[in-house]
Amino acid sequence: MKNKRVRKSIRFSEEEYETFSNYAKQCGLCESQLMSMLVVGKIPQPLPDKNFWLMLEQLYSIHDSLKLLSKIDNSLLKKCDEIEQLILELQKEFTVPKEVELFGNNKPVAHKRKIA
Repeated sequence: MKNKRVRKSIRFSEEEYETFSNYAKQCGLCESQLMSMLVVGKIPQPLPDKNFWLMLEQLYSIHDSLKLLSKIDNSLLKKCDEIEQLILELQKEFTVPKEVELFGNNKPVAHKRKIA
């Protein structure tokens, strides 16, 4: 079953809209994608710059070289695991949306009517 989409109109001041629109562009998202993520408590991060991806490529290259050398020296496998973990942590820190709890402990609740 497809999720039915609902169209909503939101009013921003010009300054708020500029901020919102620019943030969507920085994250590589369209405005509706950004709004959808924010509504469910996910805060996307701006796309990392070119240097971040170059650094990851270098880490992958070092990892691959160590993996080849580990055929000669098995102790290098531990370093490979450490580099793999570092790559995953970097990707999580700089690319995965942050999650926040919306409404804290004051989540909206439906109140039941008392029938007299």
